[in-house]
Amino acid sequence: MIFSDRIWPNLASWSSESTVPDYLYLYDPIPTPKPTKDVVSEPDTKPRYHKVNTVVSVLAMPISHGQCRTGHAHAAAGTYTSTAFFIRHNTTEKQFLFFGDVEPDSLATSPLTKDVWRVAASLINSTLPDGQRQLDSIFIECSWPSSRSDNELFGHLNPQHLLQEMKTLARYVRKIRAPTSSPLESTATTGSTTNADTNPVEVPKKRRRLTLFKRHSRDKSVSSKMSDASISSTAIGLASSGNSSTPAPIQEELRAALKGVKLYLTHFKAPMQPSQGVKNGRLTQRIADEVKELVFKEGLGLEVIAMEQGMRICK
Repeated sequence: MIFSDRIWPNLASWSSESTVPDYLYLYDPIPTPKPTKDVVSEPDTKPRYHKVNTVVSVLAMPISHGQCRTGHAHAAAGTYTSTAFFIRHNTTEKQFLFFGDVEPDSLATSPLTKDVWRVAASLINSTLPDGQRQLDSIFIECSWPSSRSDNELFGHLNPQHLLQEMKTLARYVRKIRAPTSSPLESTATTGSTTNADTNPVEVPKKRRRLTLFKRHSRDKSVSSKMSDASISSTAIGLASSGNSSTPAPIQEELRAALKGVKLYLTHFKAPMQPSQGVKNGRLTQRIADEVKELVFKEGLGLEVIAMEQGMRICK
């Protein structure tokens, strides 16, 4: 009864047929093709960014939102697919990342969020001509408090799982920043090596920052634009090539790896029963405080911000 188009009205339609009332909005889906290894060897592949208008383009990537076990009229049995959007300002190339509903990769039958983190890490490490990071804002849900068990998350995140997702992102960020290693370079990282007389000899350090995206040139005469084709053939391709598993912990500390990145928390659920930390009928402050405490203990450097209705986030 509630979803009969009377109490909860339909405002949009997927169909453009003449039988559909003309007062309904028409969905214009943004494609979310799954990355394939072929993208790496096909630089002229179809651009991944979808131009919404002259100002904004969007890169949409699929993520997992839990399991539908029985299937129904709106979804077949299997993994619910949601979407993460990299939203780009076409003139400045500044971006932010906005997640739909998402479950932890550690619980997902089809873990897809790791591919999003690979792309995000590259953008975090990319600097625009004005000195800003290309991406420094992430909007992601944290629906439940820490007390919510895994089998009751229903395709959503709680603070502990969100922390693990942030640590995965931090590993990718550090992995991109780390120099390529060789036996000589591994020794050189200590600042010296020894000759036959065991006298310390300084070894010059040659370090190159790695990134999935082309870095903006320091030479202002060189265009700072990154083509959609380059996005397609590098970052998105790399998201599925090689080892697709979540990266193993690296030796380098993750402390301050995400310094300067703002993490905006969204989609707070209402408590099922009276609970502490409830504000405006939701567990906003309690969940935000739990995330802040976990992030602080890990020293990731994230700024955690709980989204509120009507909040202004622009400068």
